[in-house]
Parts: sequence; C-alpha cells; structure tokens
Amino acid sequence: MQIATPVDIPGGTLSTLYPDLIGHVTNEHDVIMQLVRELFGAAPSNFNGPENPIDETGHSLEDSYLIPQEQALEISNQMKKVAYNLTPYPMIEQCPASSSALSAFGYSSINSLLDIEFLDGSIYRYSGITPSIFTGFINASSQGGYFNSNIRNNYTTSQIE
Repeated sequence: MQIATPVDIPGGTLSTLYPDLIGHVTNEHDVIMQLVRELFGAAPSNFNGPENPIDETGHSLEDSYLIPQEQALEISNQMKKVAYNLTPYPMIEQCPASSSALSAFGYSSINSLLDIEFLDGSIYRYSGITPSIFTGFINASSQGGYFNSNIRNNYTTSQIE
C-alpha cells in the first residue's frame, strides 16, 4: 500500500503482473505531490478529498491522509483488497503425515487453509478448514481416513502443484 509516493507506476513492474496486490492513494490537494508530478513526473492523484486547514501542504500522513474519514476509509478499503488477494505459499512442509496416502501437510489458521501433499507428489489446497477440523485431522489415528471422511469433497479444493 503506497500513500503519496513519488513514483510514476505505484508498485513498479510488479503492479503489471499482480495489479490486485498494489494499492495507492494520493490526494488531489497534496501540494508536495503536485510539485513532484510537475517537476519529475509521478502517478496522478486518485483521491479528491477536502482541503485540510490543519495541514496546508496536504502531505502530512496523519493530518491529511489518515485523520480525514473518507480518505482513511479509501486507504483501508484498498488495504483490505490487497490483503484478500494475498495467497500463502504452499505450506506442505510443516508436518509429515502418518498415512499410507498422504506425504505431508501444512495449515494456516489465519486463512483457514490446509495444504496436503499426496504420495504421488500432487498438492491440493482446501479452503475453509476450521481449527477444530484441523485438530481432528492432526490427532486422527488414520489421517487418510479422517481426510476421506471429513475433508475430501466437503471443502473448496484447488490443485497448487
């Protein structure tokens, strides 16, 4: 997330590959950024908030970008969009499986994701896995059996490798 940054392409070349992972807000009334755009070139402003009588330059992070509610909400919304578009790397190397069908697995309670590597080398990601389902899986006497009964065909699945 970039706020009032003097660049011509927010996020650089990465933003062309992953546009949903870049956020940027520059206020139309940011005098410093207007000068940077005129003298050196920079991305155009993309927010037209009110002028701020407390900060004549309009460039103070706190007074001009974070305190005005409309602009703070825009920054927050862009940060949420970026966060929701982040995808964790495969987590399969966290734990070896004790199964005749599963090789390894990894879990993220933050994202409710379970990655499972099967003995054939394929890796699948299961979404929406609650901590209680994961606890049941990890403590099962047969992880393969628990997987077949409680996870397979019950959760959104995508092959990641």
